[in-house]
Amino acid sequence: MPTDEYYSRQAEVTARMALAESDPEKAEALHVLALQYFDKAEKARAGQVTPAYQIPESSRDRDLEK
Repeated sequence: MPTDEYYSRQAEVTARMALAESDPEKAEALHVLALQYFDKAEKARAGQVTPAYQIPESSRDRDLEK
């Protein structure tokens, strides 16, 4: 599972890429991605583990009924 340091580093790299991007749409997408990484870093620091993949509620309930 990635650590808060990993997510922080990814956020920094992505934010720098956004600043260097000349296409406004791509720059905005990179900024959003950087913010998502910063959010994940903060959650990791707070101990709120977010799984890499989460099964949707409807699928999970259906699987339990079998």
